[in-house]
Order: sequence, then C-alpha cells, then structure tokens
Amino acid sequence: MKKIMLSAVVAASFLISCSSDDAEKTTTNGFSNNPVSGVVYSQSFTTGGGTANPVTSNGEDVLYIHLSRTAMTCGADTDTPIWIIVPAEVGSYTSETGASVQFSDDATESFEGGFGERVEITSITENTVKGRVISEGFDKAENSINGTFEVNFCGID
Repeated sequence: MKKIMLSAVVAASFLISCSSDDAEKTTTNGFSNNPVSGVVYSQSFTTGGGTANPVTSNGEDVLYIHLSRTAMTCGADTDTPIWIIVPAEVGSYTSETGASVQFSDDATESFEGGFGERVEITSITENTVKGRVISEGFDKAENSINGTFEVNFCGID
C-alpha cells in the first residue's frame, strides 16, 4: 500500500512541475502572456511602451496604436516599429474584422503589412489601452510578434 501511495505522490508532483512552464508562456488561444516581443526587420524587438490615438477613419472610430522599444508619452516623436489599427472598443479582431498590423523600419523607411494578425483589446480607460497581438510578416523570421501591451491612451493630436 505504501508503494502505491508513494507512486501516486511522485506522479502527481511530476505532472505539476511539467505543466506550469507552458502555462506561464502562452494562453489557450495562442497569445503570449509576456510583453509583445519577437523580431521586426530581423532585429530583436521587445516593447517598452507605446501610445494609442483615437481617430475616425472612413466614418468608423478606430485606435492607432504605436508600439516602441522604449517608453513613450503622448505626442512623442519616437521610433515606432509596430503600428496597430483596430476598432476603438474592447473586443477580438482579425484582418477580416478590422485589425491591421504594420511592421516599420525607420532606418530604411520600409514597412510591411502583417499576416494572420489577431488583436485583442482587453481594456480601454481614460489613461491606458491594454491588449494582446499576434502577427507575422511575409517572412516569419524577419517580422513576427506575439504578446501583451499596455500603452498610453492619448487624445486627438
């Protein structure tokens, strides 16, 4: 009986230790729980900040979200290698439902649209916009991001 009980305890502890690592990295729908990171024009990217501006485009209220490697304040003129456009409300979006992701390289003045983008806006307050994003470029090794973000919500410039 002791052997059976000991085996059960060892098996249970093994299962617990194996599963916790994966749960910290990714949610069930594929979004990383870590800040947005990946590669942008083959350069390592981790978001350090960003801004969200409300804009009316083609009669619809949208958010222009800019993600940067460094902290950003409203009105700052900072390198923003990731641009996200989504409807200005909490929800989940794809290219078919209004999401657009652009990868930008200021050094060469190049940009490329994302593919397979999924953007989830989880919260919009008077001061911040929180969400998650997954997107790839033509070449996944050159442009690919996944993760969470919290950016400053700025009024209309």
